[in-house]
Amino acid sequence: MALSQKPQEFIDPFARAIPGQSLTDTPGSRPYEKPPSISSPEEFLDIMEPTLKGEASQQIADILDVGVSCETIAHGICMKSFTEGMISPDVAELSKPGIFMIVAQIGDDHEVEDMTLFNGSEDEAKPMNPEQKLAMMQKMAPHKYQKLEESGRQDEMELESMMEQENAEEEMPPEQDGSFMDISAPEESYEEFEEMEEM
Repeated sequence: MALSQKPQEFIDPFARAIPGQSLTDTPGSRPYEKPPSISSPEEFLDIMEPTLKGEASQQIADILDVGVSCETIAHGICMKSFTEGMISPDVAELSKPGIFMIVAQIGDDHEVEDMTLFNGSEDEAKPMNPEQKLAMMQKMAPHKYQKLEESGRQDEMELESMMEQENAEEEMPPEQDGSFMDISAPEESYEEFEEMEEM
């Protein structure tokens, strides 16, 4: 589903909520403030499975192919369902494993290679290189990718990627023969230590 994007000059910086405005809204005006329409995880999964495996399956497969994890997609689906008033927060949490399995099955059916199941830790997170940025941009924002291609920025980003790889190879320390176990022991003997203790 493509989101409509307004040009930067048409965005009003003052078109936002006033601090405390949510406290003055009429209670129950938001969908998630009303009783949910689905009250059990089983019923929610029975409704969502045909929808996800039907019209949305190709979009999910494309997102998985880009590298987004099944865990992130499942979280997003449950969060969207909660904000639309379909389910309560506890049903959303209980449904996440089932949605996760549906998403993983969609990726398997579409033969997505190197599918990411879970989010890695923050320590494992690495910044994307320019090639990955271009590949993701080509799938997620083709109009932006086309503008880059026309302006010749793509060649610059690929050049930056090549330079980063060369710099990384230069920074690698040279391999040393042997190991730390080969370090020779100090030449002082125990007798010298005993003499020092007696003094």
